[in-house]
Amino acid sequence: MVVMGNKTAFERGVRAVIDNTRFDVDAHVSLFEMNIRVLGGLLSAHLLASDEATGFGIEWYEDELLELANDLGEAFLPAFETKTGIPYGAVNLKYGVEVNETTITSTAAGGSLILEFGTLSALTGDPRFRRVAEAALEALWDHRSDIGLVGAHIDIETGQWTQAEASVGAGIDSFYEYMLKSYILFGNERHLEIFEEAYAAVEAHVRLAPWYVEAGMMTGQLISSRYDSLMSFWPGLQALYGDIETATTTHDAFFQVWKHYGFTPEGFDVRTGAAIPGQKPYPLRPELIESTYLLYKATGDVTYIACGRDFLASLRLLKTNCGYAHMADVSTQKLVDKMESFFLSETLKYLYLLFDAALDRENIVDGGPYPYLFTTEAHILPLKPGIGARDNRGRPFRTFSSITTTAAKNTAASLVRSIVRGGSMVMKNMRDDDEPDKRTPDKFCLYHSLLWQIGLKPAPERPHNLTQRLEGLTGRPDGVRTFMSTVQEFFERMKRPDHRLAVRLGLSSLVSHEEDVIVASRLAVMLERTHKYLREVSDEYFDGRMCASVQEFRLIATSDTATNDTVEIVFKTKTSYQKASACVGKALIRVLGTLMHSYAYDIGSVYDCAVSQTTYIPYTDFEDPNASGDNVETDDEEERDYDDDDDDEYEPVVTEDDVL
Repeated sequence: MVVMGNKTAFERGVRAVIDNTRFDVDAHVSLFEMNIRVLGGLLSAHLLASDEATGFGIEWYEDELLELANDLGEAFLPAFETKTGIPYGAVNLKYGVEVNETTITSTAAGGSLILEFGTLSALTGDPRFRRVAEAALEALWDHRSDIGLVGAHIDIETGQWTQAEASVGAGIDSFYEYMLKSYILFGNERHLEIFEEAYAAVEAHVRLAPWYVEAGMMTGQLISSRYDSLMSFWPGLQALYGDIETATTTHDAFFQVWKHYGFTPEGFDVRTGAAIPGQKPYPLRPELIESTYLLYKATGDVTYIACGRDFLASLRLLKTNCGYAHMADVSTQKLVDKMESFFLSETLKYLYLLFDAALDRENIVDGGPYPYLFTTEAHILPLKPGIGARDNRGRPFRTFSSITTTAAKNTAASLVRSIVRGGSMVMKNMRDDDEPDKRTPDKFCLYHSLLWQIGLKPAPERPHNLTQRLEGLTGRPDGVRTFMSTVQEFFERMKRPDHRLAVRLGLSSLVSHEEDVIVASRLAVMLERTHKYLREVSDEYFDGRMCASVQEFRLIATSDTATNDTVEIVFKTKTSYQKASACVGKALIRVLGTLMHSYAYDIGSVYDCAVSQTTYIPYTDFEDPNASGDNVETDDEEERDYDDDDDDEYEPVVTEDDVL
């Protein structure tokens, strides 16, 4: 309800949980499932309801959800009384561990507790919860093989692996996820070290490019070529870590399975290219949708919006009168009368956020007061003081969710002021002499408006010339080249004292609105974003001098609502270039580059970009700006010499990097 902005329903839900939930009951429960679903939900809801800054603070709320979370945490603690420190997989909420409880648990169950337990300790001041969760994670890692792999199941008393197959799927998946996210949320350097070693081992022994399979944890030898649908979370985790290239290729492979069946079966043999008999259900799982959302946020590539449309089309087949049903077999599409809670908590939430981001609409995740981190059940935890803020070591988070807030403010505040919406980053107030060294690629990528997923270590150097960048475009590269060459040409002409300039740059839609509503929506978003930037650029960049140098600087947008959009940016100088402020030229590069960036990274697959008109107007033939009666400066005022060091001897040279 919070993600959808419905405060009334959220408040009603909080009241229902408070009035109807108690944990002093004789109930045998899964520690893992109760932790990620119930404890995580209570903590997230408490943090929202108790903080007015979120916009969802509840006036009458008095920490009742936190008290319930503490009660549940206390009921969990007996499960950790084992020889290894790895907890039992199940516990009785009233009586503790039952006599005949199995000592076999999964790696994911024992190693996916730190986010919720650590947050509970931070909120209550009781360190016991964090300590037992950290000890369990460390114990599992201590039992890794010599090549850095862990198995799927272990005996918590003897420490012997009972299922020694290594993978990133069932039984292990969220163990890797929580190592990385523990660093992101709490700044735990040790957990980052573990994750990086574990990640390297997985890439070396479990990856069968572009897939991930099952390998022997001791030898790294292939055991099974099975793609487990739970592995679909992995590209999203890779995006969070910053390994975008690998994430995109893996996601592409996983999505082809969805395209073939309309869903992802629980098991798929990557060598035979077929679903495994007996492993063909689709229980409304969210993992592939989660990765799609995270990759869209990291790249802004509209390919992932197209994936979202396919997800929606398939899920419509599962709708019933009372909800959505499991699919028993993706081949026969027979339904099962069951719906898991994760369908609401994760599947629908990630889909909603995916399309919200595409439409550039704000929600608490993308536009809230803090960066938020998703737990494995998609509960949101804020990176804020007292929960997930870093200490004074000066090392901010650099994940996709924080690069646009915390990292941008802490590490690059003196370099860039950014607007981030729907996968595009527009740079403002940047002077040429502020450009960071290319050897610091995280800041360099920020500077060049590349919304790149900067991970927890410096991002790899990205291609910075036009030829390399064009290789990755899915749109019309000829239009890009035309754009760049024309920009270079008219800036050369602008240096002539007897000419002013008028230029029109056009974007034309290649698809019908009737065929693709999302495309039309993205165009509207781009126009709105660019309009906003043009309104701000006069005050922010020109320091109020724009009216003395430029007659016209605006955006024209037309649409016939059936087959075509036309977008034009119009720029006319009021004086000759040599008499205008030199920063006008710099700003024009920035503005046109911003529009070009939207083309190349957001809508390149559906729009053709080209310069539709470039006119060099002799000074004497230029329309008199005073003819309309507007109160503008006289020629004498226009020709005044601006005393600005930035203007001296400036001759703009448009490089490929400037444009992109």
